[in-house]
Amino acid sequence: MPDVLSPLAAIKQPGHFGAQFEAGPGVTLSEAPVLGLAQIAGWGDFDAAVSPGLNTFGFCDAGDFRICRNANDMRLYRISPDRILIAAMSPITLPEGLQNETSLAVLDLGHARTRIAVEGPAAEDVMARLAPIDFRKAAMPVENFVQTGIHHVGVLIHLTSASRFEILVPVAWARSIWEIICLNAVPFGYDVKVAA
Repeated sequence: MPDVLSPLAAIKQPGHFGAQFEAGPGVTLSEAPVLGLAQIAGWGDFDAAVSPGLNTFGFCDAGDFRICRNANDMRLYRISPDRILIAAMSPITLPEGLQNETSLAVLDLGHARTRIAVEGPAAEDVMARLAPIDFRKAAMPVENFVQTGIHHVGVLIHLTSASRFEILVPVAWARSIWEIICLNAVPFGYDVKVAA
């Protein structure tokens, strides 16, 4: 598999930006490629067709439209009645049952998305400035996800811990989304973390 290049390499600079507070920055921003991302779509009885293959990964079902399912190092997002995303930190090898099922279509999106993380005590406030979603813990508990738009770009936002949001962004729009996130994080102060 070819190396996945960061769409933000030219503009993502480590350091502290924006407001200064004794307690430190309100958020930390980082970016990482999504090395394994597969979309599985179907028609007819989608759940029955996809379940045997998902069971081999450790998923008990195709999930719902709000809660991310986790198994091993993989995440499953039900993004429509007949479509799911499987994301992993490494390339995904789909089992024969999913690849050969005639009522399913599989698409590798590993090079088409990047993941931007917004993490810290002000993460909820920064996210509220980006999308018209109620990000309070009562409305969006940990492991919930939403599909929405940031500046007219379709994204998937996943709350992975009490103070960490991960945003799956199309690579073609990653730079614009990064700049919008940075602009909205300025009043809270933010650090940019770059992987070694």
